[in-house]
Amino acid sequence: MLEILKKIPFFSDMPEDDLEKIKSIVIDKKYSKRAHVFSEGQEADGFYFVNSGKVKIFKLSPEGKEHVLHICGAGEMFAEAAMFSGKAYPAYAETIAESSLLFIQKKKFLELIKNDPEISIKMLGALSTKLRKFAATIEDLSLKEVSARLARYLIELADKNKSNKFKLDMKKTDLALKLGTVSETLSRTLKKLKDKGVIDSDKNQITALDMESLNEIANGMKI
Repeated sequence: MLEILKKIPFFSDMPEDDLEKIKSIVIDKKYSKRAHVFSEGQEADGFYFVNSGKVKIFKLSPEGKEHVLHICGAGEMFAEAAMFSGKAYPAYAETIAESSLLFIQKKKFLELIKNDPEISIKMLGALSTKLRKFAATIEDLSLKEVSARLARYLIELADKNKSNKFKLDMKKTDLALKLGTVSETLSRTLKKLKDKGVIDSDKNQITALDMESLNEIANGMKI
């Protein structure tokens, strides 16, 4: 458990004595695929770290349409902002794969950081980084075309894998939701990128052939 806790950005630089304190308030929860984690409006009684699996964070429109805010994979936290900003979770969370989630209880964690202010300082840095990412996501969904959103996503995957050859990290149906579109539009956009020689694709395997063009498309160039 200590090695897992060291992967959490909030705790990565903490000495083992402090990690032992964190360990005492952690609950390891197992979820099957498509399992409900929490609902929008539910009391935010803690935050989560993905040990394995994937979790979809999304909102529902009045018509019931999903708008995916983020897909959290192994090594990522979610719901930590809700713990400080209000009493309720602002979105829904659902697993999209069999998952192991570490749940850190709000009440006990707040007691802990009162006694160790360094933890809260590290948390502020992590939260600010996440807010910038959410701001970029909102801008993409509201102002940019599907091609720009998809190009940005592919660039981020290439950076994450440190290679121009990588696999999509989720099913295309989930990716379409994340990008605020439908599967048919996503497939057409991938085909356009392939036809123009920007990428090559084979099922979920992608090769970015022209990173310069991909960046231009991400910045608004039409295809």
